[in-house]
Amino acid sequence: MEYLLIFIFQSIFNVAKVYEIKYAYENQLKGILISSTVLSLLTIISTYLSIELLLAGDLKVIVVYVLGSLLGKYIAYLSEKNNYRAKLFKLLNKN
Repeated sequence: MEYLLIFIFQSIFNVAKVYEIKYAYENQLKGILISSTVLSLLTIISTYLSIELLLAGDLKVIVVYVLGSLLGKYIAYLSEKNNYRAKLFKLLNKN
């Protein structure tokens, strides 16, 4: 269960990090504040769970941590590459 949580939290963390940078570049304060809050909470939880497992001698958590990070970056890359938000807004504005 802890592996799954770490994997999910790391994935969400990396998506939020990409969007935090995007919002900062676009000067969107609300987006920056929301993504920064998410980042802070996920950092604390993910780090706590990972260190707890590492101190117990479980080195597999390193692989889970890294794979979760990679998945998050990949999801963020795809969402920006395909520009899903712009396509959605364009579709909604047609009506």
